[in-house]
Amino acid sequence: MNRVGRYICLSLIVILLLSIILVVAVSCDSDEQYIYATVVGFVYNKDAKEVTAVVRLTNDPTNTIKTEAKGTAFSSSNGVFYNVSHTTYTFDGSYFYSKQSEIFTPEVLNHDEIIYENLKLKFEYATIYKSTQSDGTREVVGDHYVHTYDLANGEMAIHLSREYPNSGAWYSVLIASAIVCLIIAVAIALAVKKKGNEVVYAKEDREE
Repeated sequence: MNRVGRYICLSLIVILLLSIILVVAVSCDSDEQYIYATVVGFVYNKDAKEVTAVVRLTNDPTNTIKTEAKGTAFSSSNGVFYNVSHTTYTFDGSYFYSKQSEIFTPEVLNHDEIIYENLKLKFEYATIYKSTQSDGTREVVGDHYVHTYDLANGEMAIHLSREYPNSGAWYSVLIASAIVCLIIAVAIALAVKKKGNEVVYAKEDREE
């Protein structure tokens, strides 16, 4: 095998090793986080005299009406170059039903010179990521994607998933490409140099 062939084989070995590293590097790490579910605002329907309390997740512990929410997250592979993050949030939705008298205060019910009699509770999850998927109803609100659920009078489970690039894999491809290009360039340079030397030697032989 000549020198150029050896360099090409070396390039293939580098690509194979990086491919193995990429496959091994794809992990399924999981973790748990504890945040709060709390009422963040109200939506008014004047025609139906309906007011809806909106519950969202927050890290702010100062909210008065809140209940602890548990988030369980893990990531999985969706191919070498993309991963998928999976998150499930659970909390007790019945807590908010038991606190309706504190949530729907007279100030909330007597709003804008209209007395609201129909009360509703809903959960919203807002994100800037278009790729986020859920088991709720999604709509675009400004520059956010809002996933909406009817708030259950019991345990709530919110399932979310989002696909995102595996940056390590993409960086590895760039590094591997650069290494392969360098090896090929060196191989070509050596081949050209060897060819030049052979021409010089041949010329010297003729002159002798």
